[in-house]
Amino acid sequence: MTGTIVPQSNFTVIDDWRVRRAEYIKSINFYKKFGVVIYFIENSIYDIEGDNEFNQENLHIVKYIEDNKNSYNFGKGYQEFKMIDNFIDNNEAISSFFKITGRRIVSNFKFYIDKYNEEGKARFDVSRNFKFVDTSFFFCNRRFYIQHIKNKYAFVNDADGIFIERVLYREFIENNSYIFHFPTPRFHGVSGSSGERLNEKLWKISVKNVIRIVNLLSKKSTVDHPVVNFIKNKIALKE
Repeated sequence: MTGTIVPQSNFTVIDDWRVRRAEYIKSINFYKKFGVVIYFIENSIYDIEGDNEFNQENLHIVKYIEDNKNSYNFGKGYQEFKMIDNFIDNNEAISSFFKITGRRIVSNFKFYIDKYNEEGKARFDVSRNFKFVDTSFFFCNRRFYIQHIKNKYAFVNDADGIFIERVLYREFIENNSYIFHFPTPRFHGVSGSSGERLNEKLWKISVKNVIRIVNLLSKKSTVDHPVVNFIKNKIALKE
């Protein structure tokens, strides 16, 4: 989980550290219900070690101190993935992981825990229409991260419209190296980019799931999901 309690970027909408802190605490308490170990990577001047609400079982605070103050000018994606790279470099025991932007809650997270850890495949949402990768929530192993994501932050400059989401899109499309989430993640919380509240309507989620089923079937995907398998079996019987 990544976060910046006291923002130091020019590209952040919500800059009240009290609001941000409360939202991080809310997200942490949500994910802790699933019995997962959380590494909260935080890169601001906030004294998080001195805040008792962050002193919780199975919650590890990873404080990242940026030496180059000019990096704040490149935007939040630059900062976020630079500190994730640092975390990967210094935690070789981490073999696979979920990455979640700190103030987002994935309400159907339990499905992904049960399924993704079993499959071990990289999972991202990638939009070919908008040419971007949703970096707020993904799952991958260490080898995938090092091969396809590590050091990509160096190409990012939000001021020039070169966002981490577009940098990773080019990498993923060129290497066909991902499988998108199924079913669609159900987000709640706050968007780090726009500051908007996330609470997508159920009917929109349902439409997205239907579209994903069609895409999965058309690509002959090996995704193991009851709905997809049922439809594939029906098609096979007809053929």
